[in-house]
Amino acid sequence: MSILEEASEDELVRLLQLFPASVLKLAWEKPKLTKEAICRAAAKERDLQKIVGLIRTSFARCRMHVHVLSLPDNQPSPLTAITDTEVLQSEAGGPTWILAKVSFVVILQEALTKETVNLLWPMRIEEVEDHTVLSTIVLERNPGVLFDEGVSVVSRSLDEKLITKNLRALNIQAADLHKGMKALWEEDYMDAYKTKFRSPD
Repeated sequence: MSILEEASEDELVRLLQLFPASVLKLAWEKPKLTKEAICRAAAKERDLQKIVGLIRTSFARCRMHVHVLSLPDNQPSPLTAITDTEVLQSEAGGPTWILAKVSFVVILQEALTKETVNLLWPMRIEEVEDHTVLSTIVLERNPGVLFDEGVSVVSRSLDEKLITKNLRALNIQAADLHKGMKALWEEDYMDAYKTKFRSPD
């Protein structure tokens, strides 16, 4: 677990912030603290096994994109399409939990200095019937929220477009369920399966 073991406190804070406050409060038994305070305290505590456990048990509570993969006959591993990654845990007959490191290079617009921001990106690969399913938590696309001034993004080391491009290079077809659902909604083929209504009174 070199990526997780070598992660800075700030990188762990950003990782934990991907999860809902209710999950964090329950896991660290700090119901009265703010989400930011819990993330900072948990990052200082640095209980990596607990963080891995949180990723496993609460992954589905996060916003995510799901890709259904069709592997060719030579069965290449989808992991080879994801750069700078490590396996956190692999369960026999179950999912494989992985963590990728995404580096943003940005220029601070006021200070005119170049900074590198690293984000830890949890993913899950599992077999569902005859298909391999890759699920990724949706990362913050704008690293500017991490700074007190405007930033310009120079580069990003890894994103979903690069992963799907690398998968195609391995002859692995990937269907993005998120985009598919949006397309069906736009075509009025289907609507939401449930809705909530709150009266203004």
